[in-house]
Amino acid sequence: MAQSESYLSYEWLLGSEMCSFYVDTSFDEPAAGYETLIYVALRTKSAEQFTKAELSELNRLEKKLKKALLSAIYLGYIHTSSLRQYYFYTKSETESLEALKTLKAKITRLELTFGSAHEPDWLTYHSLLLPDEAKYQTVLNKEILLRLSKAGDNASTVRRLTLTMCFKSDQLRLLFAEKARKHGFALGEPKFRPELNMAHTMSIHCLSALSKPEIDAITTKAIYLAEAFEGCLLRWTSPLMPKRNPLS
Repeated sequence: MAQSESYLSYEWLLGSEMCSFYVDTSFDEPAAGYETLIYVALRTKSAEQFTKAELSELNRLEKKLKKALLSAIYLGYIHTSSLRQYYFYTKSETESLEALKTLKAKITRLELTFGSAHEPDWLTYHSLLLPDEAKYQTVLNKEILLRLSKAGDNASTVRRLTLTMCFKSDQLRLLFAEKARKHGFALGEPKFRPELNMAHTMSIHCLSALSKPEIDAITTKAIYLAEAFEGCLLRWTSPLMPKRNPLS
């Protein structure tokens, strides 16, 4: 099956480890007939994390894995320092598992394990792989920080961030404001913007440098707080803090 051009890469914390996600975002609904999830894990054998040689082997085996499961739909993987787990949906569980058994017998450098689950609703894809608003915002954060860096921003300088939040009603906005204040955000002025679907907006503020982990943590907290009141993050902004010229 031809690979989609809509794969998205992002990072997200699972447990105590930051993981890299790579997922095809093109499926709004499960593909008809593909009701079985196939998951395949490739682990390091030699160390607590993949060695350089093992990473090269991993990339080589990925091609063989996709070829072995050519009749299945490949959705992506989650990568940690010592494991990469791939996800497929298949019409034929028996055929896919037999192909994996054959592949496993040929692998020596890495440890391969696999399994399956009846999943006609594609729960794993929608709840684990596909990014929600907070996860997708981390992708946007990366783009914003890159633009600021190219404009000469000194990312290590702490400054005030402004996050614009949107709500369906003024009552929901008021409930969010109290929650945001308790979670350390300073509150800005509310506004009514009829051009927006959620026209009741307000700004919240906090102090932060522009390291990606810090920004991701801030936007994630704001988004999840707002979701409890049917709200969302419209955007965040930051004043440009130019790097100082050492000769000035």
